[in-house]
Amino acid sequence: MLNKESRVIAVSVCVNYDDMLSLVVENNIQYLKEWYIVTDLTDNKTIALCKKYNLKCIKSDNWKNKKHDTINKPIFLNKGLKKAFKYKAKRDWILILDADIYLTDTVMTYVDINIKTKTFNKEAIYWSPRIFIPEYSTFKILRNSNFNILDIVSLIKTNDIYEDEHEIYGAGYFQLFYNELYYDETKLNDFDLKHRDIMHNLMLKNKDDLALENTDLLIDYDTQNYNLADIDFSEKFELLNHIPYKVFHIGNEKINWSKRITNRWIE
Repeated sequence: MLNKESRVIAVSVCVNYDDMLSLVVENNIQYLKEWYIVTDLTDNKTIALCKKYNLKCIKSDNWKNKKHDTINKPIFLNKGLKKAFKYKAKRDWILILDADIYLTDTVMTYVDINIKTKTFNKEAIYWSPRIFIPEYSTFKILRNSNFNILDIVSLIKTNDIYEDEHEIYGAGYFQLFYNELYYDETKLNDFDLKHRDIMHNLMLKNKDDLALENTDLLIDYDTQNYNLADIDFSEKFELLNHIPYKVFHIGNEKINWSKRITNRWIE
């Protein structure tokens, strides 16, 4: 169940991702005070999952981008963040979290200690690196072993799981920041996740060569990029700080940035 002693309130977008969310929810809620899930009005499985685990479900019919059959993540994030900003405990921390992220005890213990000891900088946004788990069978092995460190090391050696080779600081699968900075209603009215559409300028020439070009192009909410809106959001903060531990990202990288296209892991 949700942890009322936690100081972390999570916000996630989940459209047609209920299978992934179902694999991480029981683990993740132990670290969270509240969890806001923003989904489509017709996504009944995600809505049912929210009800089962007492998550705050925000339903909207405005999930599609105007020109593309893709998720408009900035609009959905705004809906969830505004709810979280208005939460009664304004001195909590907000965590923008992808629905397919499995929080680790090392990361969340580090977060908890630094919040309680007031070590975290309230003007910074905090980011955690990740390890990808591309196959459901591998996820089950780790889950059954309670993510034993020896199994993790062994699976990395055999490339069954792998660390993120293109770590983008501030990427939106895990962004932690202090709530009170954005609690002012005047800030809420102008709060905007405008971002750069660098999807077409993000060229993977090969596995080890990531090229960014023309990244100064600012556009409005109408984007086909599912993920990179959050990177611009991180630029609103004076500091981007690195958490020295990793979370797990279930599924392959660079696949579902615009919308869910991979097969379901479980029904």
